[in-house]
Amino acid sequence: MKAARISIELLSSGNSSSLVITVFNEHPVIIPLKEHITLANIDSYRQNFSEKILELQRFAGVKLYFNPAHSFDVLQKLHQHGRTLLYRLFEREDITELSRIFQRALDFFNSTQLLQHAHLIEIRHRDIWWIPFEYFPLLNMSEPVREESGNLMLVATRFIGFAALVRRVSTKPKVAKQSQQPLNCDGKITRDTKVPLRFFRNRSIPTAASDEIFFSRLPDIELRNNWPSSRLSRETFIAELGEQLYFAKDSRYAEQSIDAIVHFLCHCETNKVGHRYRMTLTQERPWYSRKFPPQTILVDELYNYFSQCLERDETKHYPLVFLNACGSGRISPAQIDSFPQMFIDNRNRGVIGTETTIPTLLASAFAQSFYHSFFEGDSLAFCIQKAKWKIMENHNNPLGILYTVYANPDLHISLKK
Repeated sequence: MKAARISIELLSSGNSSSLVITVFNEHPVIIPLKEHITLANIDSYRQNFSEKILELQRFAGVKLYFNPAHSFDVLQKLHQHGRTLLYRLFEREDITELSRIFQRALDFFNSTQLLQHAHLIEIRHRDIWWIPFEYFPLLNMSEPVREESGNLMLVATRFIGFAALVRRVSTKPKVAKQSQQPLNCDGKITRDTKVPLRFFRNRSIPTAASDEIFFSRLPDIELRNNWPSSRLSRETFIAELGEQLYFAKDSRYAEQSIDAIVHFLCHCETNKVGHRYRMTLTQERPWYSRKFPPQTILVDELYNYFSQCLERDETKHYPLVFLNACGSGRISPAQIDSFPQMFIDNRNRGVIGTETTIPTLLASAFAQSFYHSFFEGDSLAFCIQKAKWKIMENHNNPLGILYTVYANPDLHISLKK
């Protein structure tokens, strides 16, 4: 079976908006939206649905393992939320057409087969990045019934996010220092021996120590996790963090190669006033205490630091960023100052993040599953989808669907010949 490739773009004309959906290279299908896309109604839709998903996450709880009945209840609520948003966005007959398109393209209904090359849906316009296609039950719009709780994998196949990787594609970088070089979105991370992975963390998160041990035991990783080695002032903390993110290396080590992957385990949140995105990290113990609280960094502070940096080599491939943090994958349509947008503007290979609060045990299990597959040479798309299904199969937990991707789906690790 051939993996599907579906492109979704936005067509706006006058006071109307439509989605343009192309399956493989077939003739595109135009699906009208009920309302013209504007920043005002985008924020309204997004805020409403984000609250529903946050409510769902609270209902699901923080445990990694769900009993089957609870898992079914979570999937049923997700189905209700996704279906409700579909009917807010589209007319009934257009939802039927959407369902037909995706069922035919993905050929996933009544199947839990995971392809080596995952089905891919690309959302190619920033004004529709916010539409949560992952949660739409377009592969089976009928309400799940309790009798199906004995086959949770089948219930999960209703959702686009389990059937395919949904990728938000950046087509217009807005870097502080404009560059004429193309985005570094090539399909492989080439390594001579080990892959350099930089690990930033908030040590107050319960899984911080176990995640660090996991990375240290992976034989293919050169773990870079010794910053900061002393207590720093806030200004120095931001400057040193900004330098490592912008240049993808630590200037204390002159001969150090560029990072291939940057992994964050931290808290990310959005201030409701002004959509100010902030990240909370901690320094090395013993400085993590009430006297020396965790460091909080705002996106605009990092943007400001980047704008003051010296020129760098734009032909280099800057690292893939995995933001394993609550709300790290969220982009407000009215703002560019979010963490995914910042790393896109910084010309990183891509970003993996989450749309809402993510339980720490799930975050750790998802990341470990992803990296196990990724370091075996599998594609990023396959690794993300495999992690969702593995957690669903082993723990009856469907919340892996909350992960969002802004990265080349074919990215993989290749041993240099």
